[in-house]
Amino acid sequence: MATKAQVYPSVIEALGRLDGEGLFGRYREGLLNAVLFITAPDADDTETMEDRSARLLNRPEVCRIY
Repeated sequence: MATKAQVYPSVIEALGRLDGEGLFGRYREGLLNAVLFITAPDADDTETMEDRSARLLNRPEVCRIY
């Protein structure tokens, strides 16, 4: 069975690849674009997971607004 340490990086990588392939299209343009991040509401580290994944998946200026 996969652990959080294995699953989270894989999900972040998959979202990054999908974004790179243009899946989210125009919703990723400009400063007020869609913010990508992963979450698991029932996890002990939800906020840390969201913040870390947002920093990895979005431009710095978008993260400052988020």
